[in-house]
Amino acid sequence: MATASPAATKTLDGYKKMFRCDEARIIRFETKMFLVLGWSRSTRDDGAAQWHNQDGEPIHFKYFAEEVVASGATERELLASAKEYKRISKMSAEEYLEEVLG
Repeated sequence: MATASPAATKTLDGYKKMFRCDEARIIRFETKMFLVLGWSRSTRDDGAAQWHNQDGEPIHFKYFAEEVVASGATERELLASAKEYKRISKMSAEEYLEEVLG
């Protein structure tokens, strides 16, 4: 596995701070970059147990809940997309519709 450059590490640390997530990574696919954020989770904290062994006993494990939140052809576009996602995610549905529909 390749290690990230200091500049890339600083960028990812910035995204982790911006979104208060546990992990951030950038995936490059052809001409586009995608920002993937991850949060540490445990099935123990997910409420009703969903995973059981063959004896019906709950199984608990840790995992990452990930989501793609931004995309862009350049690092600048990716950052702009991430900032817009953060801005919109703070809005209620009514506020967003009012902005979009005028």
